[in-house]
Order: sequence, then structure tokens, then C-alpha cells
Amino acid sequence: QYRASDGQFYFNLQESGGRALLQSAGFATPQEAAKVISLLREQGALALSQLQETLQLQEGISQDNVLQALQQMNATD
Repeated sequence: QYRASDGQFYFNLQESGGRALLQSAGFATPQEAAKVISLLREQGALALSQLQETLQLQEGISQDNVLQALQQMNATD
């Protein structure tokens, strides 16, 4: 999660190897961005489909790639 020069808060999801999987749209507060991250971690595919307008999959990335990364992230917690 980070703040960009436009004042909005963004996050991206990367695989453990560093490949970018998705990029969020901008949020007004870091709490809003954190809420979306939590939804992704807790709800996986359901949240991913509900948040399509808020998230941009990177080129060549499928929803399955994102779901696998989320599962790995949850397994390491």
C-alpha cells in the first residue's frame, strides 16, 4: 500500500517472485485501501469478482493467478 503523487492511496499484489498481479484504483484514505485488501484475503474469488472496477489485473495475469497468490499469502500468516 502506498500514497501516490495524486494524493490517492493504492496497493498492488505481487507474487513471491515479484511479478505484479494486480493494481488497485486510487482510494481517498489508507483505511479504504486496507478494507479492500482484507476483503480480498477473506473472500478471495467472491471479492475479486465484486471489485472488478477497483482492481486491474496486469497483462497476462488471470484471476486464477491472483487467487493462488492470495491462498499462499493466507497460508503464510
